[in-house]
This record gives sequence, C-alpha cells and structure tokens, in this order.
Amino acid sequence: MTKVYDIAPVATAINAARNGRLLVYAARRTRLRLPRGSTGGRGRLVVGARWDDGAFAPSQFVLRPGARCTVDGRFRIHTGCFVFVERGARLALGSGYANNFLTLDCAEEIVIGHDVAIADHVTIRDTDDHHITGGRPMTLPVRIGDHVWIGTRAIILKGVTIGDGAMVAAGAVVTRDVPPGMLVAGVPARVLRPVCWHDR
Repeated sequence: MTKVYDIAPVATAINAARNGRLLVYAARRTRLRLPRGSTGGRGRLVVGARWDDGAFAPSQFVLRPGARCTVDGRFRIHTGCFVFVERGARLALGSGYANNFLTLDCAEEIVIGHDVAIADHVTIRDTDDHHITGGRPMTLPVRIGDHVWIGTRAIILKGVTIGDGAMVAAGAVVTRDVPPGMLVAGVPARVLRPVCWHDR
C-alpha cells in the first residue's frame, strides 16, 4: 500500500493512497493526485520539500487516470514543482533530487536514473502538446541516465536521451541526445568536452 504523509511542520492529518509499496511524502502547499493503482516501486518520493529556512511555494504532482509513476530509490522534488503525467503515460524515477520549480510534463514516457541532480527552474517535456504538419511525432520518450547533472533553467525536450555521467549546463536547450560523460551547453545544446563531476 502506498502511504502518503503530510510532512508540513504541523501536520493536521495523515493521508493514505492505496497503491503498491511506494512511500510518498507530500509537503505543505502541495497538491497531490495519485489515482488508485497509479504508483509502484519500493522507493520513497518526497514532493514539495523546502530547504532549511526556505519558504513553501504551491506545488503540484498529478497523475491522470491511467498514468503510472514508479520510484526505485529515494527521490526528492522540491517546492514550486509542476509535475503532470497524462493518461497512459509513464514516469519512472530512480534516485536523486530536483530543486525548486521543476516543470515536468509527461505525455508518453520520462525515465530518470539514479544519483541524478536537477537544478532549479528546469523544464523536462516529452511532448509538444500539438501536432506540426511534416514534423516529428507530437510525443517522444525522454531518458536521463545515472549520475547526470542538469543545470539551472535547462530545458530537456522530447526524444532526448542523456547518457550516464553527462552534464547539462545552465540555460541549455537540449534537443538531441547527449553522449555519456559529456558536457553540453548552448541553445540548442552542443557537446563541448568530456566531464567528470562529483558531489560536494
């Protein structure tokens, strides 16, 4: 059974959503929608968390009916997030965190690996939300590998695979695959050089 806990400083209630074994913690000012049977995995997901001495911003984490979210490790999404998983789509999370004001729009499939660090104001989308005559399909899966660092205000667009150990520079717009262990930057993002990053 998935249990959803309110982790506000003064919790007035403990909410429960009956799905799988995933533990979901919802912070203050977080709108959480998890239809029955929509979650899986043995991990732990925290939605709407704040840093010490920070403030809570309105946060949303919504799974439409028929959507699916799995979490295999410990993943933390900070306050101000806007996460929507559409009908029939799949969001798979490994471990790591997304900083304040993540925007994630999943209409088909977004997979995020383990030990991933996503900075503030990052956008990840697997859809254009409209069809373009003569263009690519409206939706294409996004895959982010293990030990990937995505910088502030980066944008990851549909059909992109980011290889293990890669780094996306602040403000980059990623429209093509990123090879493992490489740094990309720019608009559109281009490969600059090999990189190896370490946590503080």
